[in-house]
Amino acid sequence: MFWDAPEGYEPTETERDMRARLTPDPDVQARAVRALAGTERRIAVIPMALPGKTRGVWTTGQPVHTLPLFWVTAEHALHSYTDAADLAARGWLNCEGEKGTTAYALVTADDVAAVFEGWR
Repeated sequence: MFWDAPEGYEPTETERDMRARLTPDPDVQARAVRALAGTERRIAVIPMALPGKTRGVWTTGQPVHTLPLFWVTAEHALHSYTDAADLAARGWLNCEGEKGTTAYALVTADDVAAVFEGWR
């Protein structure tokens, strides 16, 4: 399950829950992958909000909200778009009257996603 886990490692319930939940919405991810096809841009950035989450702590059952938008970018401009994703997710939390943290997914044209906790 975790690529750097020692052989025979059994993930905890919390680790399994995080792996299952901390992922972008499949429909938004599929749209992003389609948008990357045939372009020189190699990465899509998808904003995500984590209502009620405390920074750095994962609680089993943590809600994850993927915003229905993304940016297509090249590596050299990535920082600007991760900032934009953070701001968009923070804006969603504020509009919903929620406290929590932000995250963003980086998705490649070959449909590989990695999610990072935001800093706002």
